[in-house]
Amino acid sequence: MFHQQDEEWVRKIQTYRSKISTINITSDITSIQGKQVLSRLDEIYGDIRLLYGDIMKQYEEVDSLINRIRRKAEARGNNTEVRKANGIRAVENVETGDGTVHNLYDIMTHLNFQKEDLESLLAIIDKKQSMVITMSGLLKVESNIVGH
Repeated sequence: MFHQQDEEWVRKIQTYRSKISTINITSDITSIQGKQVLSRLDEIYGDIRLLYGDIMKQYEEVDSLINRIRRKAEARGNNTEVRKANGIRAVENVETGDGTVHNLYDIMTHLNFQKEDLESLLAIIDKKQSMVITMSGLLKVESNIVGH
C-alpha cells in the first residue's frame, strides 16, 4: 500500500493539518489575539515553505532528467513511433550505479502529490492570514467609528 517514506509523509502532512486546524479565527478576535495567530501561522508557513522548496527542487531536477533521458533515447529508431517508445522505456527504466532500476515517471508522480499536499496547506495558511488581517482592519475601523 504505502512505502515507509509515504507513511512518514502522510504523518507529516497530518501533523501540519492538525496544527493549522487548531488555529481558529473567531469574529470577536482581539488585536493581541490576531498578532498571536499571525505569529503561529507564520511559524508553520515557514516550515512548510522550506519543505515545499525542497520538493520543488527535486521536482525540477527529475523533470529535467526525464527530458534529457527521453531526448537522448528518442534519437534512436527508424520512425517516430519507435523513437517515442524508446524515450518512454528509457525513462521508465533508469538504472542507478548500484543496479537499482527506477521509473522516473513514478517518482515525478510521487513528487507531484507531495507538491500538491504542500500547496493546499500553504493556501489554507494564506487564507487564514488574510482573514486575520481583514479582521484587524475591521477592528480599526470599528474603533475609529466608536471613538468619534
